[in-house]
Amino acid sequence: MDFPSNTNILKFDSKLQKVLEAREKIFKRSLDTITFSTPLLTQIEGLGVIFPNTINVIQGKKGVHKSRLTETICACFLDRNTSNRHIGLGSSLDDNFKLIYVDTERNQKDQFPFAMQQIRKRAGFNYNENPEDFDFISLINIKREDRFECLKNYVELKQNEHPNNHFIIILDVVTDCIENFNDPRESMKLVDLMNELINEKNVTFICIIHENPGGEKARGHLGTEIINKASQVMQISFDGDNKELIIIKFLHSRNTKPLDPLFIAYDEESKGLVAADVNIINKSHLSKQKVAPEHQVKAWIEKYATNMELLSKKELLEGLVNHFDCSERNIEDRIKDLVDQGFITKIRAGRSAMYKLTTNQK
Repeated sequence: MDFPSNTNILKFDSKLQKVLEAREKIFKRSLDTITFSTPLLTQIEGLGVIFPNTINVIQGKKGVHKSRLTETICACFLDRNTSNRHIGLGSSLDDNFKLIYVDTERNQKDQFPFAMQQIRKRAGFNYNENPEDFDFISLINIKREDRFECLKNYVELKQNEHPNNHFIIILDVVTDCIENFNDPRESMKLVDLMNELINEKNVTFICIIHENPGGEKARGHLGTEIINKASQVMQISFDGDNKELIIIKFLHSRNTKPLDPLFIAYDEESKGLVAADVNIINKSHLSKQKVAPEHQVKAWIEKYATNMELLSKKELLEGLVNHFDCSERNIEDRIKDLVDQGFITKIRAGRSAMYKLTTNQK
């Protein structure tokens, strides 16, 4: 099958011309041997966490150290000693990248400068030196309605200065980059910009977002849209009422198998995150779930329950067993726990059972 060259195509409007050019590029690429990109960020086992040209999300409630997790990931990128690991994460980037940290929350006098110092320190630099591949800006003094355009212009400026570099852009927090994160039009405008950049430029996004109060959903319409487009969704939270243990869950990993959670803690002396003590980890209920972790079962149910009013027990069991490649017994245990927690509701239908996502979870 051959596509006609663009010279043989009638000159339609510029948008259709763009689609035709992309179609031809995709077709030619589909005839080659496809080699997937090396991950930018990995776990100790070498499993990829963040890949180039993707949108990635870190979500969590207020006060659970979302920004400190982001700072730790930045330190992984900047650390020139590629054998170093930070809370079980590492990177082996060459010098052909630029890391841009975009902040919208912290004050410019001490909070944001201190956070940037902490990144450099964790990456092995002195607090008063800045690596060439590290850049950062604050949008806190820009009106919300102007932040989108300002962000777009800054990214274009940096890309023009460094056309051969891969850009890793941190948006902390992403909902503050537009005027109204509940407005579908504004939300899609930002998501479309990110999609355009990851497909047409060498760009990767890491977006930090708050969860809705009382739930585990990313905030607003923007949260819904960005989760749908994300290749990796990380959730950071405390282990229930235990503030000593912080858990990083990988809710959605598009490019790899489901990843096991990381267990970390806040260290007062270093003002940063460290690997959690093994004795504290062993007390955690989540650490005992080696197969079909509860948070990943929740994510699967949320994904499919949005499309179906009710799920039969058979549908639920078969879907989860196939997804996690485990026994029905493991899945039955998880389902029982989620019913007890009120995450899903069990409904009797004759001799069989039906399940639905509990209303206040949607």
